[in-house]
Amino acid sequence: MRSRPLGYADAARLLGGADNAVIKALGAASGTAAAAVTVGTLGANDFFALRGALITWGNAAVAGLRERVTGVRRFDRTQRLVAAHAIIVVTAFYEALDAVLADHPDVDLAAAALTAGEQVAIATSTVVTTRYADLVQVLIDTPPPMPAPHQPFEATVGALAGYFGSAAAALRDFLSGLSAFTGHADRVREALTAVEHEVRRAAVERYTRAYRALIIQAPEFGVWAGMVDAQATRALLRESVADLSAQLDALRTVSGAAAVDAVLAGLGKRYRAGLDAAILGAKHAPSHVVLPSLGDGYVNPHGRAAVAGPFDLPATEAWWERSTAVDDVQGFLLAHLTGPAAVVTPLVVLGQPGSGKSAMTKTLAARLPAADFLVIRVELRNVPADSSIQAQIEEAVLQMLGERVSWPDLVRRAGAALPVVILDGFDELLQATGMNRADYLDQIRRFQQREEELDRPVAVLVTSRTVVADRARFPDNSVVLRLEPFDEPQVRAWLDVWNAHNAGGLAARGLRPLPAETALAQGELASQPLLLLLLAL
Repeated sequence: MRSRPLGYADAARLLGGADNAVIKALGAASGTAAAAVTVGTLGANDFFALRGALITWGNAAVAGLRERVTGVRRFDRTQRLVAAHAIIVVTAFYEALDAVLADHPDVDLAAAALTAGEQVAIATSTVVTTRYADLVQVLIDTPPPMPAPHQPFEATVGALAGYFGSAAAALRDFLSGLSAFTGHADRVREALTAVEHEVRRAAVERYTRAYRALIIQAPEFGVWAGMVDAQATRALLRESVADLSAQLDALRTVSGAAAVDAVLAGLGKRYRAGLDAAILGAKHAPSHVVLPSLGDGYVNPHGRAAVAGPFDLPATEAWWERSTAVDDVQGFLLAHLTGPAAVVTPLVVLGQPGSGKSAMTKTLAARLPAADFLVIRVELRNVPADSSIQAQIEEAVLQMLGERVSWPDLVRRAGAALPVVILDGFDELLQATGMNRADYLDQIRRFQQREEELDRPVAVLVTSRTVVADRARFPDNSVVLRLEPFDEPQVRAWLDVWNAHNAGGLAARGLRPLPAETALAQGELASQPLLLLLLAL
């Protein structure tokens, strides 16, 4: 299945199966108003019989979500979660509509049956056709807004309020033209107009409750909504995903837990071994210094996230003024990789020299669960700069494992895991060639498109220095993450680890550990991980 936004009809087919009566009716209604006559498969000839069935079926489908998404491959799991989200959106609207209109006797939905003439009218080109098609378009065919890690959950709620408002307006236009309300159509229209805001508010409330319930069944919903800003609404949604290790543990409980191929296991061993390596090559440090390992010394940075296109300028400070704060970069990346956008365009991670981009990718590669993700980390400075994306990946695997494995074979061996390619150092690739590689991100997007068409979806992350971001053309809807300098708590956390490793050696030489206040007094020198390390040395 292509990774694309799912309307209700698509979502229902994905979760419900072809033999379900609701799915058959949706298949008939979706995309053509003329098919309304076939709604009779539910035992009635009107739209609102379908509405009642959708509420009943939708609640049942979502209640059994955990079973539907357990043990499937990572990409299929994401698609089913996106489908479940579309279902709770439409179900929330219908339930809110019933609850609100129960207090408004001027609009009796039970009386809103289509006459035989109206069924014929819907099957022909009339005003009724247009009004019915508008209603079907909003509720069945239009993909609803859904959460994404690069935007606050409040933004999703705001977009959904607009979606619910459009649905209420389409419903108002459709109902006020039905024969069932002849003689008081104006009163019906006025009543529906008056309750539009109430329906929108009630639908948002029901959606939020349903979303919280989804978090219990699938941790991804918590990760998607909980990685940026700590607003009050989001605090209700974070549940048990407060840090990366908890998130990974939650994902491991629902993975297929299949045996990992020997090649894939070898990659995982190499990446995990990297966590035990010193944060700096021993040849660069004095003999009396004890260097923490990457696993001990890595401090998860903050960041900012935004969406870029071909004409945007992420290399400029002004462009980031409308970005979203990211408190937990590792968690943000996990949220992105479990979301639908990951296999469509590359995510670009920007940062200043020494901001920890490579350390971040090494840590991520080592910590992502192998049952869910096949990680291939490519150091672009060590592969042919002018070769294809696939050739660069295969060369990186050769360097890691000492054996050649073709990309298609590697993906086949991945089984249920989603391939994640990390291309570290776009700026170094530019320096190595001196060539114009402005189309590099477009090449990655085309690579992803090809792989998805072959049912081999792949997520791609690219890192680069911020200053050279203007030498790349960003595909539409590219998520861009910029690593931010350390704040005071992060500086203190890093120094706590450093001083714990070196306090004994310093004391033996009559020296004291570096106080955080002394480091912080150096301003920007303490805010970049590499420069902070040099200060400590």
